[in-house]
Amino acid sequence: MRWLLLCLFFISGACGLIYEIVWNRLLIYVLGGTTFAVTTVLCCFMGGLALGSFLAGRLARRTQRAALWYGAIEIAVGLYCLLVPLLFHLAPAWYLALTRIAGDSFAWQTACRVAVSIALLIAPTCGMGATLPLLTQAMAQRGVSAGVAVARLYGLNTVGAFVGCASAGFVLLPALGLSHTTWIAAAGNIGVGAAAVAFGRRSAPAATPAPAAPAGGQHSSPVPGWLLLLYGCSGLAAMAYQVAWTRALILSLGSSTYAFTTVVVCYILGLALGSLAVSRFIDRIRRPLAVAGAIEVLVAISALVVAPLFGELPPLLASVLQATGQRFAPMLLAQAGVVFALLIVPTGGLGALLPLLVAHTNRQRAPLPAEDAAAAPGSAAREIGALYAANTIGTIAGSAIAGFVLIPWPAVGMQRTILVASALSGLVATGL
Repeated sequence: MRWLLLCLFFISGACGLIYEIVWNRLLIYVLGGTTFAVTTVLCCFMGGLALGSFLAGRLARRTQRAALWYGAIEIAVGLYCLLVPLLFHLAPAWYLALTRIAGDSFAWQTACRVAVSIALLIAPTCGMGATLPLLTQAMAQRGVSAGVAVARLYGLNTVGAFVGCASAGFVLLPALGLSHTTWIAAAGNIGVGAAAVAFGRRSAPAATPAPAAPAGGQHSSPVPGWLLLLYGCSGLAAMAYQVAWTRALILSLGSSTYAFTTVVVCYILGLALGSLAVSRFIDRIRRPLAVAGAIEVLVAISALVVAPLFGELPPLLASVLQATGQRFAPMLLAQAGVVFALLIVPTGGLGALLPLLVAHTNRQRAPLPAEDAAAAPGSAAREIGALYAANTIGTIAGSAIAGFVLIPWPAVGMQRTILVASALSGLVATGL
């Protein structure tokens, strides 16, 4: 059952990234291709993930059938996304009707963009955000510690996101187009949901009463606000890194869809490998919070180290182009290898943070044997929902601040944006 859940979440991650790429393409036709419009879409997408994660953390506290809820949500996401082509066909009319009311005001037109994006994306993105807390709770109900469960699930889901991003950008969209690619992803969601419902009904755990909380209420205490703040700031710095790295690498690799997809898949793969690597020994770490702080320091230093190397890429890639005989596929693989080598240390560190913080909060809340802590309903999901939501809100802020303020500001630019983000990572590391 555990391996089934892991495999299903891998497929779910692939479908999610396929949707994100397709939706970004479709919304450009509605909102225009400006950086502002694309960033608005990204913020709405990630805001839905945060809301869904937070709500699912609350839901999982009240159910012993988290796997069934997960399957139902996957089916609902797939069915909704089958309607996406029709919704995007109607979206221009909605936007034009709103802009007639807004007039020529830039602020009101921006609000209209946001309103259209929210109307289209809030339902499926909330569903996607709900899946990690629910599946982590389902794993915990089957005797897996919260730290190991979230590390494996988050890692495999992110590997799936890597596969989905690469297949959508390099294979599905060029070969099949937007509509057929959407249908493939929707079929994947519906199939995953049906499998989760079927196997969840057959192997749903028996209801187990939660261990009695001590007098101080330690077992029911939520994630402390200072930890949510630190992890939110870590997400802000992480997104500032991604925006600055993407801008810098696009200058060296070119602005094609293939180059952009190469940067994104390397970033995602680094996150996945970091989470999967820490899952192998997370239960043996005595002080997960201190280790998370040390990793945040490593992220900050490695981000500073790789920044000057971006300027060395053009001559390196020119020599690679000559060595490959200007053939497209070998050149693309060589570019991906160079980008991955630059980003593996900082992105791998970022991917390891969530499992470590979950392990810390789980031990603080429930200093019990692993099987007893796992039996407490809602214990794992509530913590993961809160942490994931806080980090996602931080990434929204980081995307907006880096894309709209820091990088366009002549006094800051790309290099100093990385310096500011590294300083923030250092402050987060100190707090941890």
